[in-house]
Amino acid sequence: MPPGPPFRRAGRSGGRRRRRERSPMSHPAQAVFAPPRTEPSEKMPEVLPSEGPRVLETETRPAAALVSAVVPDVPEFRTEGFARAGNNAVLHSLREMVAAGLEFTGVFSIQPIPAFPRGKRLWMPRRTVELFPGCFTQLLPHLNLPLWKQIHLGLSAFFALLRWAWRNRGRPRVILQYNLTRPPAVFIYLAARLTGSKYAAMLYDIGTPPVKIDHMFWYRVDDFFARRLVRRLDGRIVITRAILDDYAPGAHGLHVDGAVDEAVIPDWPLPAPRDEFVLCLAGSLWELNGVRLLLDAFGRLDDPALRLEIAGHGALADLVREAARRDARIRYHGLLAHNQVLELYRRSDVLLNIRLTQGVGKSYLFASKLLEYLAMGRTVITTAMAHAAEEYGPFAYVLRDETPEALAALIQQIRQTPFAERQARAEAGRRYMKLNKTWRRQGERMAAYLSAVARGGPAAAAQLAAEGPLQ
Repeated sequence: MPPGPPFRRAGRSGGRRRRRERSPMSHPAQAVFAPPRTEPSEKMPEVLPSEGPRVLETETRPAAALVSAVVPDVPEFRTEGFARAGNNAVLHSLREMVAAGLEFTGVFSIQPIPAFPRGKRLWMPRRTVELFPGCFTQLLPHLNLPLWKQIHLGLSAFFALLRWAWRNRGRPRVILQYNLTRPPAVFIYLAARLTGSKYAAMLYDIGTPPVKIDHMFWYRVDDFFARRLVRRLDGRIVITRAILDDYAPGAHGLHVDGAVDEAVIPDWPLPAPRDEFVLCLAGSLWELNGVRLLLDAFGRLDDPALRLEIAGHGALADLVREAARRDARIRYHGLLAHNQVLELYRRSDVLLNIRLTQGVGKSYLFASKLLEYLAMGRTVITTAMAHAAEEYGPFAYVLRDETPEALAALIQQIRQTPFAERQARAEAGRRYMKLNKTWRRQGERMAAYLSAVARGGPAAAAQLAAEGPLQ
């Protein structure tokens, strides 16, 4: 049953109704992943120092709300508008922030579906769905027509947040939005200011695309408002530090460039020297991901022991098929399941992250695939995208000149590097990932930061944001 309006008439029956509304059992969509409330007389559990920056347990524990497009990863929601990478990032972040002690009492989501008539549904009703065991989200209702869709989603989120704030009155509150576009951030900003809640955002897709695509006008409109809003936020979680530098210079923000699932970090040894030397590229086959550059570079290498394994799909899939037809050393696997991709990594000597940065304009993107590669304990080649060279340079081989000649030369250099040297670098990268880039570790950092934001402590939030990685 959908929640009622935030304000009720006074009276005995009204009082009983308010008490029912604040019960988690009455509103599963709002009482998601909430740790059990502790009575004031109870002793709060202590947190061991080894557990990391856990959120402090107090009687005034902050209440958090999440606004995003997160949905269950099941066939019903795998539409044209579904983005698995972003969806999984939100799911993992939510799970680990709650495990770290941040109480999410409201989760509001947008169902990913194209606007009518591309999407076949004209009206999207309010629904409560389970993200995973114990976690529910409320899908926001809206009329699924172009332009009106965004306005209606904004209004739905606005009133949902008013009701959420009323149910959590008397507590420090923080609203976290994933990006600023869906629903339009202005509605979330107004809801936060009207209710006295703090407003933070995970800024992972921001700015105009680095290459020209359709609908550039709307991207520029989004960017116009983002440049005026980001500096007014109470908290910022950014995928690259350049976002802070350009959109909110001088303001604090937490740098979280992604994470890996601790359960899938393997303990494989680096493949010992053998007859074959296997290079691997897995992901979206786009120009921006260096597919054409890689094929040109590989064509310049006449070493018969080299192998190039490519997995994924995208606009350049036909180009890869044609290259595999002409060169027997290249094998194209198409789109693989994740367990098959992991097996491909296991058989590989070098994993390739060729995200282009030169000649594509200003970009705030970061390929989190790099983190997955480093966690595999393999030799990694990466371009100098964003902060990759600064933070991950000690663990990877950095391609600074994005030309076929330079990439071919770097592959040859790695091929001739002593095995023990490559192994030491690969193991150091995997160890760094385990310490700093698991979802558990990143969730602890985000929970501590958002808790400080909710309590209105900019100095504490800034200090948490400035903490360096574990070594």
